[in-house]
Amino acid sequence: MKRLLSLGLFLVTMLVFSAGAHAYTLTWVPESKDYAVGETVSGWTVLEYKDAVAYNSNGVWTTSGSPGGDTRPNGATIMWFYYGGNYAETTLSTKSTAVAFMVESDSNDMYVNFYVDGNCVLANYDMMTLPGQISYPDWQVGTLVVSGLDYGTHTIKIQSVDTNSYRDDFHLYGGAAVAPVPLPAAVWLLGPGLLGILGIRRKMNK
Repeated sequence: MKRLLSLGLFLVTMLVFSAGAHAYTLTWVPESKDYAVGETVSGWTVLEYKDAVAYNSNGVWTTSGSPGGDTRPNGATIMWFYYGGNYAETTLSTKSTAVAFMVESDSNDMYVNFYVDGNCVLANYDMMTLPGQISYPDWQVGTLVVSGLDYGTHTIKIQSVDTNSYRDDFHLYGGAAVAPVPLPAAVWLLGPGLLGILGIRRKMNK
């Protein structure tokens, strides 16, 4: 009986570990630009940033197709791709448990797939539904944060999907290794403090 119980506990542990390894979380942030290390993207701190057009000078991005480039009013550079199957891919050298894609869309952008370490984390995403807006009347921006990854270096990739819907490109600012912004010490102490107060009240009520 003890052996069966031990075996059962082992199998449950393995299932939880296996599920946890793929239990990443997707978070959309309504902003996107070229980021410097140490800047924050909503609740995330940038540990390393790779500009989407940096491949022109140092080869940090692997690309498929013939990407174009542009500069936005905020000084950010951007890369765009045409036709289904075109992609941009890069490996971040800073270890982290979360990565981010900084993207932009105009009025006719494609559906795209997002990959982390070769695994598709979001398929057929409609780039025209990005959550944020910039100065152009029909342009949206967004940062997709993929968290809950194993601690290490990660490869990120964004690829266009051919839908025959007359959409012709997708836009990319860059990618980053990110970490959650740490909560202030006072917030961390708040939880234990409340528990302590509850404990005292319980003792007084006995």
